[in-house]
Amino acid sequence: MKTLDEMTTEELGKLFPVIVADYCAVWPLSYLGEKRRILDSLQKFSVCRIDHVGSTAIPDLAAKPVIDIVLQFDGKIEKSKLVAAMKDMGYHLIIRKDNPPPHMMFVKGYSLEGYDELCFHIHIRKKGPCREILFKEFLIHHPHYAREYEKLKRELARKHKYNRELYTQGKEDFIQSIMAKAAVRPVTFHVQGNRR
Repeated sequence: MKTLDEMTTEELGKLFPVIVADYCAVWPLSYLGEKRRILDSLQKFSVCRIDHVGSTAIPDLAAKPVIDIVLQFDGKIEKSKLVAAMKDMGYHLIIRKDNPPPHMMFVKGYSLEGYDELCFHIHIRKKGPCREILFKEFLIHHPHYAREYEKLKRELARKHKYNRELYTQGKEDFIQSIMAKAAVRPVTFHVQGNRR
């Protein structure tokens, strides 16, 4: 039997179809529990900020049941030690060259039987402005754009149920338009980081 790493994109698409679910009040609580586990496990690292991002972080927004977390580091990241620490928490490393350096993402909640009840994606970033955080904050404070985003996601999930790459690509123009709006009309409050 193939491991997940050995599966083709098509095989992974069938095993893990794109599902956009109605908002669930458990999502922010799941984030808080995972945040505690991450910070407890990474005490020796220079974590300067941790944030719940993605659609599960936006109240009342439909989303894939995946808790996306941005983990920002202040200073150099010892990759091998970070990979080992994340592996101890059940995470699997994915190298994402399309992401900002250090190009690392960790995932948990995927098995050969399909999805676990809830999946987690940890996006590793260096300290500084973060697209995922800005996007989330803009949608929280501009709910009509959040509704547009939800409609788009539901349409894409129907159209590309077994192709996560096309689903993700289909959202990019909308995300870029929101980032352009956020640059012109920044959120009018001070974004407070979720530090320890």
